[in-house]
Amino acid sequence: MRNRAGVILTALLLALLCGCAPARPAAVYQNPIDFYYCDLEDPHGGALGALAKQTVDLVDPEITVEEILTRYLAGPDDPALAAPFPGGLTCESVTISDGVLCVRFGEAYAELSGIRLSLTNACLTKTLLQIPFVESVQIETDGGMLTTQTATAFTEDSFLLNDASDTPLSEAAAAEASAGEAETEKG
Repeated sequence: MRNRAGVILTALLLALLCGCAPARPAAVYQNPIDFYYCDLEDPHGGALGALAKQTVDLVDPEITVEEILTRYLAGPDDPALAAPFPGGLTCESVTISDGVLCVRFGEAYAELSGIRLSLTNACLTKTLLQIPFVESVQIETDGGMLTTQTATAFTEDSFLLNDASDTPLSEAAAAEASAGEAETEKG
């Protein structure tokens, strides 16, 4: 009987010890930055809305903005994330003046429109505003500046409203939208 109780006690102790395995240590980054991309797992309501972030270690504290953009534009490592910008997008030039980071992209960026343009602007802005000396982000293409006349650059508080999504509907478009809603209510 004592032998059986000893075996049971040993088994219980082993089971408890297995649950006490040390947790994996959290990643330690030398120079972390969050790269923002689209969230494929919860595109309509995660903590960041349609966006999600992947923390990357830039390692070198002297890394240039161009090098950060090259790493960012390579896309996410996490399969649950997707880059909103077209594949192969490259940065043509970067300038900084009075806290405004001006990033110039080629034709591939100029072809973005609608929600994809809004998501790309949001992801780029949230990523680049983490750089200590960057207060706002101005995005340009061969066709000119993407921000509206009311703002010269995107900031944390304004990037979603300054990508033309704040343009009021014309009266005809508003009437058409009202008519569509009325039809939906009837049906």
